[in-house]
Amino acid sequence: MKMENILVTGAGDRIGAGVAVRLARADRRIWIHCHTNEAGAETVRASIRERGFEAETIRADLCDAAQVEAMFCAIDRCGTLNGLVHCAAVFYPSRLDNLAVSDWDQLFNLNVRAAWLCARAAGLRMKKGGGWMIFFSDSGAYQEWAEYGAYVLTKQAVIGMTRLLAKTFAPEVRANVISPGLILNNGLDASDWRRLEKKTPLGKSGSVEDILDAVDYLIGAEYVTGCDLPVDGGYRLRRDGPGCGE
Repeated sequence: MKMENILVTGAGDRIGAGVAVRLARADRRIWIHCHTNEAGAETVRASIRERGFEAETIRADLCDAAQVEAMFCAIDRCGTLNGLVHCAAVFYPSRLDNLAVSDWDQLFNLNVRAAWLCARAAGLRMKKGGGWMIFFSDSGAYQEWAEYGAYVLTKQAVIGMTRLLAKTFAPEVRANVISPGLILNNGLDASDWRRLEKKTPLGKSGSVEDILDAVDYLIGAEYVTGCDLPVDGGYRLRRDGPGCGE
């Protein structure tokens, strides 16, 4: 049985952890990337191995080009890379009128530059035998969230970058992006979360399972590339006014 190698970045917790567990199966080796959350990555690895599937943890600072290349070289020693799911990102308030330069750099280094470094390394390898890449943007990329201005810019850049990657590595490699909406509550109280749900055409928030279903779809959709798939219940349409951060 041929063993596929799939790398999931930022897989120590949250959506990345869910993706890593969902993608595990008998013919796949899941590479669980982390930077500082080694305990979380090890928990994900143990969960996958308890189900009888193969998984390895791999640590790298994705803002360091040398560490990114070393991570992919480590995977090379175990076989061909077949898929990349890039989940690693940072999110925090980032108004353009008072944002520190260091915060601008952190947001763009991890959310855009690191995604490009991983995409370049993965794409060059997968050009030889085919493969796929999935990135994560945000429903906020369709909205001008002033309180999260720099973050929004990074996620808009990820969508544009994915389209370019789809052309750059075609036809051997497919590249797509998912834009989640109200999936994870980042510290909002129940009343604020419900207020945002009411702005969504479907009137409710989603779950990590909705994101995992989208990942499964894009992996199997062999005639889909360069696509942004919003999984947001229509939240980007904002039924009754501005969204998060305004």
